[in-house]
Amino acid sequence: VPLTGQVPGRTVPAGPAMTPVAALLDFLLGGREPGRFFHSVIRFGRRTEIWINLFGHQRKSGTADDIIQPLQKRVFAEAQENPLLQKAGASLNHTLDSVGEALNKPGASKSEHKS
Repeated sequence: VPLTGQVPGRTVPAGPAMTPVAALLDFLLGGREPGRFFHSVIRFGRRTEIWINLFGHQRKSGTADDIIQPLQKRVFAEAQENPLLQKAGASLNHTLDSVGEALNKPGASKSEHKS
């Protein structure tokens, strides 16, 4: 499974796309430091995995989760207090429930629901 994230500069899968290119560059240009490009890609991947908390092991501050959490709390608090957001949320839930029920009806085929 390619590892990608929403980190600037990490829109290309780190393993499958960048690693073979780095290994080829090391083979062709290695000189006194064979493996330098390959190891740079690996270090880059590890840093971004930690930053985006890819595997959920990071508990220190500085991860994407730590940055998003205050915003998430604020949005949820606003949604609890704002009647317009509550109404919009209820309407969206009702619409999604209707779509789910239609898709799960016995005899309904997937091709009937494509737009």
